[in-house]
Amino acid sequence: MMKTKLVSLLWRGSASVDPRFSAPMLKWSIQDIINREIFIRLSMGIESGCLETFNSDFELQFKHQVKHIIGMCKMLRKPDGRSKYFEIGIVQAKSSGNFMELIGTINGFLYLLKDPGDPLIHIHLYESESMEELFLFGLIEYFSF
Repeated sequence: MMKTKLVSLLWRGSASVDPRFSAPMLKWSIQDIINREIFIRLSMGIESGCLETFNSDFELQFKHQVKHIIGMCKMLRKPDGRSKYFEIGIVQAKSSGNFMELIGTINGFLYLLKDPGDPLIHIHLYESESMEELFLFGLIEYFSF
């Protein structure tokens, strides 16, 4: 049972990429996920060093160890909302440099997951109504490496 507050987000999907993945390739991976038009409402929380997501019946959907999250991007909707593709914004130099900001067509965040037992990097994309949701939940601060 979760002891922390859950936040409701739209899971937009995921993509798996080669470990030689580079930052310039990120916008193409994001656009690929968005183009699939997947909209699954999930509740997310962090408990015992794991990021956990649940469906509306409180069934566990994903459980990822935070220590395996190698990067995180905050996504902000471009004010005019007309941009079809994401434009990579300013890299936010947090302590380890793993946190990036993207400007594009949705508000939300994504994280890069690299499990030692899996040769691929997995990108998970979530959309939120507003960035305030994520800040109130403390999710962005939690991942500010």
